[in-house]
Amino acid sequence: MELQHFSHEHPLTFSKKSNKKLSCSGCRLPLSGGPTYSCDECSYVLHYLCAKVPQKMHDVAHKKHPLTLLLDTPNCNGEFVCSACGDTGKGFHYNCATCQFSIDVHCALIPESLKHHSHSHPLSLKASTSSSHCAACGEPNEGISFGCLDCKKKRSFELHVYCVTLPITIKHKGHDHALSLRSSYELNEEQKSVSCTICSKRINQKLWYYGCNTCNKVVAHTECAASMVLYGAQNGVEKMQKPHRIHLMKRNILAGRIEECGQWYP
Repeated sequence: MELQHFSHEHPLTFSKKSNKKLSCSGCRLPLSGGPTYSCDECSYVLHYLCAKVPQKMHDVAHKKHPLTLLLDTPNCNGEFVCSACGDTGKGFHYNCATCQFSIDVHCALIPESLKHHSHSHPLSLKASTSSSHCAACGEPNEGISFGCLDCKKKRSFELHVYCVTLPITIKHKGHDHALSLRSSYELNEEQKSVSCTICSKRINQKLWYYGCNTCNKVVAHTECAASMVLYGAQNGVEKMQKPHRIHLMKRNILAGRIEECGQWYP
């Protein structure tokens, strides 16, 4: 199956699997072994989703004008700052020339609404307010987030886009059982607090965490568990800073994990 993509002079061939050591010529992120379109004559390769994004679109984060897909930024270093996640990137992104608004293709692929397992109502993509906090991690919301319109008058329920992409279960070679995502921790009569198995810091009982349902020997912050899987980090809090969270979010979007979170075994 061939595709003549406007970004490249040669036809691109579809492949179900890709070389994890290579990066996408469009968004510049790793291929991660998923489906791609690649050139048989040179090293040009695109994620399947990057090859399929439209050249023009309207986005919920910028409703004033249509956005145009740019292959690169016409400035000296070729970089742009995504208005949605705040990340600095290169390569494919959408731009509004009138407002100087830019958004990378991954954030542009985020659906306007979804049903998440953590909440009873549908969640809608919205511009975050400075006073709102994420129900999963407790940190302030920036750029865009998912919020419940039904709960707005009673109590605000909002999630970072990154937290929405967290998988329900993860598996690491250092532990025999899968870790499940949980929304709150209930202390037993003998416990005054609970600490993360990875970083040894206290876990907030009201925030999300990962725990082992089989042996109950592992309890971890979401970022510590994610960094342990991604980077093999012993101290997840030091490793999983904002750039890593954004990178993980984009990997999950590319893998189709934003609407239906399944098992994650990198």
